[in-house]
Amino acid sequence: MYRPTDNSIMRTLGREFNSPGREAMIAGFHRHGSTVSAVTPTDKEVRRSQRVKVLAAKGVQLRWSVDGRSVKKGVDARSITPKALGVPADGRAHKVTVRATDPTRAVRAPELRKLLRGR
Repeated sequence: MYRPTDNSIMRTLGREFNSPGREAMIAGFHRHGSTVSAVTPTDKEVRRSQRVKVLAAKGVQLRWSVDGRSVKKGVDARSITPKALGVPADGRAHKVTVRATDPTRAVRAPELRKLLRGR
């Protein structure tokens, strides 16, 4: 039960890691490294026409939300304006967030696929 598979690097050098080993490594990378980071400062107000920019790890999927509601516009956009996301011009403050998920097949556990919620 605790032994490596016959064809994994845990048993023979020059091979790939087995599925549980790959999943554990990917989960570790996500625990210790940021999958998405804000380029636009998060401590200041952003105007509707001002671009909000994030850096995201290659391959992750991005989903934007306004005031906690997911929006279909801007899926996987690394740079977008609040106006394009549908933020209303009502003079009130609104919260724009982005969520990153890992679509790789190597991560099977749903709780590991949801990597990060950021602004």
